[in-house]
Amino acid sequence: MCVQIYEVELKSTVEDFEKLETLKTELNEHLSISDMKSLNHNMWNMKKQYDHIAQRISHLMFLYHEYCTLYLMFLERYEKFIQWETYLSEVFERLSKTYMEPKQLLYKLEFELLNETNLKRSEYDWLLKTGEELLSVEGTDPKSGKTEDLKAKLNHLKYLYKFLFESVRERCEKIKSIMKVRALGK
Repeated sequence: MCVQIYEVELKSTVEDFEKLETLKTELNEHLSISDMKSLNHNMWNMKKQYDHIAQRISHLMFLYHEYCTLYLMFLERYEKFIQWETYLSEVFERLSKTYMEPKQLLYKLEFELLNETNLKRSEYDWLLKTGEELLSVEGTDPKSGKTEDLKAKLNHLKYLYKFLFESVRERCEKIKSIMKVRALGK
């Protein structure tokens, strides 16, 4: 990362300051008082600039570390969410192929799958919010390959959650309508 390169270069300037300080003491005897004042003032300004740049680089390194930590956390939680969704899709498929009484099937769909999906809503929202934040930061770096990966993950996440939630809800509505027809038929 370019910040790390600047940090290394900045650390190497400390040696330059030490050499400059040595040179200043050697020149002390040969310069006039006004020249020494000017030299001291310029060195003081350079040290202030150095301190300011060092502080900014330290802050940027902190932000970069925070970003990396958040990105790794996002990836880990994303994988867990995908595993959960895969498991729930398998359960939904099994329930779809298993014969049960409509009431029992409705109960399983509504209270097991639909409630489980609603419970994961906060995780889904966190993943979307965090993914969008990461995308906004990553979008500033044109060389980064993470942008497309993040976009793909967010789109996949939206599709899976909507598909699962909508599929379960549609199945519940279909079963309810079948139960109404049966009730009216009796």
